[in-house]
Amino acid sequence: MKNVQCVGKLVRDLVLDMAKIIKKNILNIAIIFLILLFDQASKFYVISIFEGSINEIFLTSFLNLHLIWNEGIAFGLFSFESDLYYNLISLLIFIIITV
Repeated sequence: MKNVQCVGKLVRDLVLDMAKIIKKNILNIAIIFLILLFDQASKFYVISIFEGSINEIFLTSFLNLHLIWNEGIAFGLFSFESDLYYNLISLLIFIIITV
């Protein structure tokens, strides 16, 4: 019974420590989350623009946007036909980073 109580106290202390860390860094976590949301929203916006008949966007005389999909080994290594595998790998990476 003592071992169970000891483990319970260790887990409780670990959870309390994690709560303190999260409270201490909540601003940093919020900033990271907002940057992630802005990044994803901007990507979806640009892709939605290029889905029409527009092939390129002329911003200035020296800056143009062209939609190009990188299918090389670095970005195409885990390019599966099904989104399920991609989402599972992304979830696994997120869990590893979180832990």
